[in-house]
Amino acid sequence: MTSREDTLAVIERLRKLAVDDDRVLAAWLAGSYGTQEDDLYSDVDVHVLVQETDLEGIETGLELWLKPVANLLLVRHMFDHLYHCVSDRATRIDIWFKTGDIAHVDPTRVQVLYQAADCLRFRAEEPFDPAERLVVDAAEFWRGVSMLPVGLYRGEFVRLFHGFSIYYVVVINLLVRARGEPQARGIKTLNRQLAPADRKFLEDVAALPALDAPTLARAWLRIAAKMANVAPSFFADQGLSYPQEMQEMALRHLYRELPGLGLGDLLQEIPGA
Repeated sequence: MTSREDTLAVIERLRKLAVDDDRVLAAWLAGSYGTQEDDLYSDVDVHVLVQETDLEGIETGLELWLKPVANLLLVRHMFDHLYHCVSDRATRIDIWFKTGDIAHVDPTRVQVLYQAADCLRFRAEEPFDPAERLVVDAAEFWRGVSMLPVGLYRGEFVRLFHGFSIYYVVVINLLVRARGEPQARGIKTLNRQLAPADRKFLEDVAALPALDAPTLARAWLRIAAKMANVAPSFFADQGLSYPQEMQEMALRHLYRELPGLGLGDLLQEIPGA
């Protein structure tokens, strides 16, 4: 049985579990199976509507409740009433319990497995616009860049790599938005949302041959250059407030500090300050 066949079998068993349990008012798929953008390795995101009075009983015996669905090696409570599960066939299942008599769902983003009576209300979600988040992230990005000399001086290369991975995602979101695309809620659409040149840049900059000072500094400087070249005009076009002073501060600081760390030749990667 292939990974996809495993997953489809799990979905069918989840549907049957919902149908057979009188406590379940509705169950629906969200995520990539909900939008029918699933692929061979998509996980299963299932939402289950129950009455508040029935929730504790299901959650307390969750592993036993899910036993007919798959042989689960992991059932982990994440937050609220969300549980992450992994089967012995490596199928990933996220189960999110909702409570109440009804639930509102976006018909373009879900696939209904089961509903008792008329407990689902269908309405489109408000468009997802992370512009406000991008404004906060841009200021945080330049704060992080200004800390680059600290990590280099202390030899904290693992910390620098971790920080790079976080701000790398900020640059991805910027490049997607600058191309006129909405920010995806998942990662599956990135290949088509990124311009080919931007995708090549991101692949190249992430290909770190080593975790040493020159390699990490160059990677940080390259994403800083991309932010400085793309973000100001994009923010202006969108009527957003860009943290120009933070950018200028961070770049001045790099020009001042990197030569003393023996890395001044790498400043060619970024615009002058």
